[in-house]
Amino acid sequence: MTQPSMKDEELPGGDLDVGKMPGHWLLARLGKRVLRPGGLGMTQSLLKGLDIRPTDEIVEFAPGLGVTARMILEQNPLRYTGVERDSKAVAWMMGQLSGLQHVSVVIGAADNTNLPASSASIVVGEAMLSMNTLEHKRRIVAEAYRLLRPGGRYGIHELCIVPDDMPADQKQDIDQTLSSVIHVGARPLRTHEWRSLLEEAGFEIAEVGYAPCIFCGRAA
Repeated sequence: MTQPSMKDEELPGGDLDVGKMPGHWLLARLGKRVLRPGGLGMTQSLLKGLDIRPTDEIVEFAPGLGVTARMILEQNPLRYTGVERDSKAVAWMMGQLSGLQHVSVVIGAADNTNLPASSASIVVGEAMLSMNTLEHKRRIVAEAYRLLRPGGRYGIHELCIVPDDMPADQKQDIDQTLSSVIHVGARPLRTHEWRSLLEEAGFEIAEVGYAPCIFCGRAA
């Protein structure tokens, strides 16, 4: 599946001032289409761990420009649904994936998708929980749990602060520095905090992996 070219004015965030534009959309305008903290390799590892099968019905939160969606579709799942709040990103993805009967992309929020409960066997989310408050993180994870059938899998690819015992004041400094650079409120968690977030929602942790962060040089 090839990726067609896209004009700057068609890109999400293209109507914003460059000095205030969220970092991920600025990178997209500069030609960088893999907007994930640990890069393409971590996305590949994530999808391998999810073990996508032809019987899987997959929901992806915030698919952006569809890089991960195309990788998912190469595994020929039964159905793919992307939930994206940016209307330009939805239009872009629909243009790429038009004609595929088992694929849809809808405008919606990750914490309130309006999709039926127990309608997915896999939920995927990358580089979006880190950009939300703790309460919003909880709502998004709870929505993923609601969408999944018993035995379903939830795969995330997010920023992680290491070491796990980093003092709170240093963690706050990282949050503030990241937010000022990428123009989006960044709130990454330590490993034990990510675990707690998922376990409190009812998930069992099956696998954890790390990779250098392509944005900040720390683990992701």
